[in-house]
Amino acid sequence: MEITQLPEECISHIMSFTSPKDACRSSLVCPLFRTAIDSDVVWRKFLPHDYHQILSNSALASSVASLSKKDLFFHLCDNPIIIDGDKNMSFKIDKESGKKYYMLGARRLSIFLGDIPFCWVWNSSPEMSRFYEVVELWIISWLDIKARIETNILSPKTTYGAYFVYKLNAYSHGFEKKPVEFQVYFEGEEEVHGHGGRHGVFLDPSKDEQQLCRDRGDGWMEVEMGEFYNDGGEDHQVVVCSLMETDDHTVKRGLIVEGIEFRPKFAVSPSTSVLFVSLDESGLVHRPTIFGIMNHDFWNQKMEIAKLPEECISHIISFTSPKDACRSSLVCPLFRSASDSDVVWRKFLPHDYHQILSNSASASSMDSLSRKKLYFHLCDNPIIIDSDQNMSFKINKESGKKCYMIGARRLSIPWGVTPAYWRWPSLPAESRFSRVAVMELEWWLDIKGRMETNILSPKTTYGAYFVYKFNERSRGFEGNPVDFQIYFEGEEEVDERMVGSRELLNRQMRRSRVSLNGQMGRSRVFLNPSEDERQIIRVREDGWLEVEMGEFFNDGGDDHRVVVCRLMETDSCVTKIGLVVEGIEFRPKSGT
Repeated sequence: MEITQLPEECISHIMSFTSPKDACRSSLVCPLFRTAIDSDVVWRKFLPHDYHQILSNSALASSVASLSKKDLFFHLCDNPIIIDGDKNMSFKIDKESGKKYYMLGARRLSIFLGDIPFCWVWNSSPEMSRFYEVVELWIISWLDIKARIETNILSPKTTYGAYFVYKLNAYSHGFEKKPVEFQVYFEGEEEVHGHGGRHGVFLDPSKDEQQLCRDRGDGWMEVEMGEFYNDGGEDHQVVVCSLMETDDHTVKRGLIVEGIEFRPKFAVSPSTSVLFVSLDESGLVHRPTIFGIMNHDFWNQKMEIAKLPEECISHIISFTSPKDACRSSLVCPLFRSASDSDVVWRKFLPHDYHQILSNSASASSMDSLSRKKLYFHLCDNPIIIDSDQNMSFKINKESGKKCYMIGARRLSIPWGVTPAYWRWPSLPAESRFSRVAVMELEWWLDIKGRMETNILSPKTTYGAYFVYKFNERSRGFEGNPVDFQIYFEGEEEVDERMVGSRELLNRQMRRSRVSLNGQMGRSRVFLNPSEDERQIIRVREDGWLEVEMGEFFNDGGDDHRVVVCRLMETDSCVTKIGLVVEGIEFRPKSGT
């Protein structure tokens, strides 16, 4: 029958089962549709079922009482309303789905030392924020902010993102050196963030190379803290969002906090029978349970994963990560077979792994390995990749990024060829390299290592680690710390005096993000573990000691650069004996 022969209320009832977007499109069909779709019958279904109760907690409830349900819907999409008496919680709805947004103001957050005026200042700024008060960091070295939200007030069957809303004032300091750690988890349960619980982000936009910080358009910045799935079941749960930076102890100031916003992320909800994958311009995002492709008209298509060819599943999984591939292999036999495919693990290996292995004497022994077995072999077994046995290679198990170690013979050691000062024994039972350096007698130290950045993984923050031990004759290191320094060759070394100049600091941070003691460029460390009060010396699995010399970001651009790592102790002139040097290792830092 002709659609125009249907009663208007019938069309309204039908359209109420679609979406706000479809309803608006359908209103263009004909005058009958326009009238039917403007009906309260349609838009009441798109509003949250408890919208009356939510509005009753707002001072603006009376001003929206006369609006049609359609006008009310769009009013709540575009105008967040305050819904509690102390003006510290706001509510709005998502324009495409009608699902709920909530934002907790700064007064609703648990802020370490937040009630100490010397540390935090609470300001009322109606022109700047929807909330009665925002909080400004005056001075602190320990950052610990938490928020709690009850899941029963959120939309059910929905994946939510938690977003930290903030800005930095003109006098901000201390956020350009070290990222803060975000964490999202259910109270009383283990962490649930999609990347293992914690992830680090630079709040200073000038250091945000991953472009995670976003301008909201209301004068504030936001950055995603993590995500969680709200099942909407009868069990009452509380989600905790945490922001922490407690390791660096650098003085911080100038952070202004508005609050934390919770808003829906995707229109598709998890199911136990299918795998979800979202395709966009930047690649593929894996979700553990649903397969769906978002078309340009935002309709969601779903199909059973078992109907996909195995090679298609392998191709999809190859866009995830080694950790996700291993998890996916537990889903079913089809997934296990697809996840073990060379198609998957070839993508996780470095793109130039063939060239790297060709420089190793053990290359032939790995020819018969599958790409998965080769991957884990290179994770657990460093291989020597030069003829003089002074450089090793392995890969990071979680990311597949490259780790290199240069042996002592590759380092620049003054008087290293003079037997009275240094000797070079072979210790095959203790070291991967053909020779190590043993200090016989020295008064001052100046050891340098050089690494070309073009062989490292791009877009990665690397740490440089001095690998050493002491023999039974060692002395001269007690009470005499060494200085570590990292810089790009050809550029001036980063100096701690640069900290006070924001312009210089921004320029220098491109060269070195190095900090063991909160100072830029240089760090002073006791090599003797008995004096290591900060516990930064670590015993490695291979029996050697290591200490971080610093870190740097490898952009991976076309410019060929060399990183210089330097160890110095030239002040004390104390006789030193017994330092055994294996080398310097360069490996990706977690979260990069």
